[in-house]
Amino acid sequence: MFKRKHKKHKKKVAQVVEQEAKDFEEALELLVPSTLIETLPRDQIDTLDQSKATFNNYYVEVGTQSRHRRYFTSQYIQKFGKYSNATMLDPFLIGEFGKGDTDICIHLKKLDDRATLDKLNRKIRGQESDLMMNDADSGRTMDVTEALRDTMSKRERIRQKIESNIEVSIQVLTSSNDIDDLNRYTNTMNRNVLNNDMMMGTPDGRQLKALKNMLPFTANPFIKEHCMALETTNVADLFLFGNGTLSHNGGIVLGDDHLGRPLYFDNFHKDMENYNMIIFGRSGAGKTFTTEVLTHRSAHIGLKTGIVDPKGDYRRFIKAMGCPYFDLSSPTGHRINIFDVDIEEHTDPEREGQLYVNIDEGVQGAKALIFRMIRVNEPENSSILTATARAMIDQTIRQLYTDRGITRDPNSIYDYDAAKANSEGALENGQDMNLTTPYKKMPQLSDFYEALRAKTSNKEAQTIAEVIFIYTRNGGSEVSSIFDTQSSTFNLSRAPIFGFGLSGLDEQMKKIGMFIATKWLSAKFARKNRHIPKRLIFDEAQEAMEDPETASWLENQYRTMRFFNTSMCAITQGFEVFTRVDQGLGILKNSSTKIFLKQEAIDIDSVKNSFDLSEGEAQFLLYTAEKGLGIIRIDNESSIVKVRATPKEFQLFQTDPPRKRKPNPSAS
Repeated sequence: MFKRKHKKHKKKVAQVVEQEAKDFEEALELLVPSTLIETLPRDQIDTLDQSKATFNNYYVEVGTQSRHRRYFTSQYIQKFGKYSNATMLDPFLIGEFGKGDTDICIHLKKLDDRATLDKLNRKIRGQESDLMMNDADSGRTMDVTEALRDTMSKRERIRQKIESNIEVSIQVLTSSNDIDDLNRYTNTMNRNVLNNDMMMGTPDGRQLKALKNMLPFTANPFIKEHCMALETTNVADLFLFGNGTLSHNGGIVLGDDHLGRPLYFDNFHKDMENYNMIIFGRSGAGKTFTTEVLTHRSAHIGLKTGIVDPKGDYRRFIKAMGCPYFDLSSPTGHRINIFDVDIEEHTDPEREGQLYVNIDEGVQGAKALIFRMIRVNEPENSSILTATARAMIDQTIRQLYTDRGITRDPNSIYDYDAAKANSEGALENGQDMNLTTPYKKMPQLSDFYEALRAKTSNKEAQTIAEVIFIYTRNGGSEVSSIFDTQSSTFNLSRAPIFGFGLSGLDEQMKKIGMFIATKWLSAKFARKNRHIPKRLIFDEAQEAMEDPETASWLENQYRTMRFFNTSMCAITQGFEVFTRVDQGLGILKNSSTKIFLKQEAIDIDSVKNSFDLSEGEAQFLLYTAEKGLGIIRIDNESSIVKVRATPKEFQLFQTDPPRKRKPNPSAS
């Protein structure tokens, strides 16, 4: 019994060894083909099933003695229209002609200018002779006259060294594993390029030489009858470096590049210098639509997004996603306290992971808001915010936290007395106990006002208190006092997308509210949960550049949010405003991702100079870019992007009024 089992085992081992040897042989033949055959029309060779096949065209068969074969055929571009353009080779790069592949090889050789001039002179003399022999009224005379003018112009450009003549060979190699597929692929390609005013030629009988010409070590890769003489300007249009795209191969599909390929965007790519971004374009360029597509698709890969929405543009989108939208206008009941602080992790490597209450961040943000409130109501030609006034405001805010026992110690922010009272009350009433410890009540704007009023001997304090009074609950304005309150409870932990709306506020309070909402979300959302990728979006970002304090605070967020795994995203139609102040330039510098949509003429010079855009890119953004079409630049990479939505996304995200809506799912 054991002996038979041993023989069976030996037989199985032998089969495995034999199969491995066969696999190795096939792999070796793939790497080093054992057949390289140039076929001519009417050639007959054995196909894989040992029957005979007749070829009706010129090919090169590269394969093995087993079952792996591929067929190649080369063609050359021999003529195109009167003018070249930078996209003329795009159809070959896209290669959407069927089951096959396309490779392009361009060989260049500079021609001697003196020989070129001699050749052009002979051509000019011949054209002049033709012109003299033709009737002045004939149609041919007009053609010869135009050709003569072109030749003389070309001669002048070469004579003045403006241009040089280059011998060019543009080889297009198509290949497929199936002959029929290759025929269909090649025929479709030829019809396509014919529509683009290009003429192709085939090196009949020299397909093998042409295939070898694709290799870099071929001594003479030119086939004379398939070469063209082009000027350097035309040759520049042939270079393919302008057809690149982003190197990201993960994240979301933001849209298509200029070749129609999906454009992947990974906001948290490991090679990016930071995660921040800025989107700018004129009104109607597609900023809101682009942001909604970006936000919706990011949510599907686990990226949480908070949006500060000053105009209510994102309300419909967020609610359609089934996500919370908190309107901060006075009738709604949603409130934010400008003095809120929270616990966060140290960004210092030596103390990484340690928790503390960021009092300094809270003070800086509250100061910037109070300064803005003062400036809005400051009488003309007065200067309330002197150096001593600024210092007093800083000290007063810090004292408000000290009076409540709130320090950098994480335990100082909790109200243990309230937690104890809640637990005892729950026990007495037979209710479930809440094991979470609430935060202490934060200082409010009324507390700040009262602290200033208490400084009776300080005239500056009294003046500032009078200005601040209108923003308090007792100031008589329900709208102006909406931020003199304790913050509402916002359940953001399970929401992939949420928004804070400000559209119900007047223009002055809306500008203040934008900053308050951004500051609150920075402390309560952006700086929390460092292990979770997040994005904080704020629209109309140019408003923050009006005051140096708010601009400085925002610039600081752009510098530090990378440590909290957060992407700051500013959206603006006033790019030129960013370039006026150092803080705006700092925000631009600390934004790895920039999306340029259609620009206003007043902004285009600032955009061009700030980002070293070429003249062509600037003209594209000014005149050519339609809605949702623009340029995305990530550090040193850039690509044209056409933001596209699925039909369902298009219905949800469309922001144009009904009479302007388009049926196609593209950005608007």
